[in-house]
Amino acid sequence: MNVSKRLTRIAAHVVPGQRAADIGADHALLSVFLVRNGICPKVIIGELNEGPWRRAQAYVKKEGLHNVIDVRRGDGLQVLAPGEVTTVVIAGLGGKVIADIIMGSLTKAYSYARYVLQPQPPLYPLRKVLTDLGWEIVEEEIVEEKENFYTIVVTEPRQKPAYRLSELELEFGPVVLRKAERPENQEFLRRELRRWERMVESLRASQSSEARARLSHYLLLKRELEEILDAGYR
Repeated sequence: MNVSKRLTRIAAHVVPGQRAADIGADHALLSVFLVRNGICPKVIIGELNEGPWRRAQAYVKKEGLHNVIDVRRGDGLQVLAPGEVTTVVIAGLGGKVIADIIMGSLTKAYSYARYVLQPQPPLYPLRKVLTDLGWEIVEEEIVEEKENFYTIVVTEPRQKPAYRLSELELEFGPVVLRKAERPENQEFLRRELRRWERMVESLRASQSSEARARLSHYLLLKRELEEILDAGYR
């Protein structure tokens, strides 16, 4: 199958040999990949809107996999029964949208062992919800594809107290920073540092008191990120 690097890396974090769900699958490529490669014996696709739901149905039927890939129409986790799958994949949606999907079916959300999430920026709201719930972020991976960076966040529900992440960790990810020596992480973080440098220069050009306050704040964060990139995250 001709599957993107992003989808291949998402698949690598799915618990093998167990059922999975792909919420917001659209084209159903990931679901077909999981079944074709023997990673999952069954996949449930959930789509809210008619167009993507019909596209997923058509592709699954074309591949002759309608007996092992169940395409359902519904909102978020509502298409699933409690404990019906081991891994839930939600990819390509905004970070806040993914957070809302989890919070919208929270009791049920605890019944699945792993979530493999690939949010679109900003990721801050999603990580904040995960920490408020006490869910552990067990892995994060930066994937570069066609000059774009994608963040994969792997989290597992835990009945644990809420915990706190620093502002940098909420922005870029605790595992990404802890493993800043990884080439993809280095490249991603250095690109973000350049973006912050441009922001700092823009704030320096402003005379407003609000801009001066923001400048002081971002200078501190920028120095912290530079230290991480130079010496590694501790």
